[in-house]
Amino acid sequence: MNELYIPPQRLNRNPINGRFLKGSIPHNKGKKWDDYIPSHKRENMIKGLALGRTGNPNIAGCNAKKVVAIKSGRLQGVFQSSNDAERKTGICARNIRNCCSGKRKHAGGYQWFWESDNSWCELIINE
Repeated sequence: MNELYIPPQRLNRNPINGRFLKGSIPHNKGKKWDDYIPSHKRENMIKGLALGRTGNPNIAGCNAKKVVAIKSGRLQGVFQSSNDAERKTGICARNIRNCCSGKRKHAGGYQWFWESDNSWCELIINE
């Protein structure tokens, strides 16, 4: 009787660091999403990604404080929040908040203040 030959099993990955060994082919090489996910599920996933995750309308923006931008002694704008100011001016909202809290002096060439502080009123030049 001939003995049954079982070829030695070769590992695809290095057991220590998990990298693929030379000459081994990953299990998903050349495959696309179409091979894994049915089309109706894929369409739902793409639709969900397009819509994005919306925030809770009851919570979003309830802590917003109005922000004032001053440049060379003139009032440049009043914004509903630092995020709104970021959307309109392109200046980082975190830098705007740091200016308002006194950790920074300027952000994007503007001086920023909370509207409720009234410390910015003296800086405006009346014409």
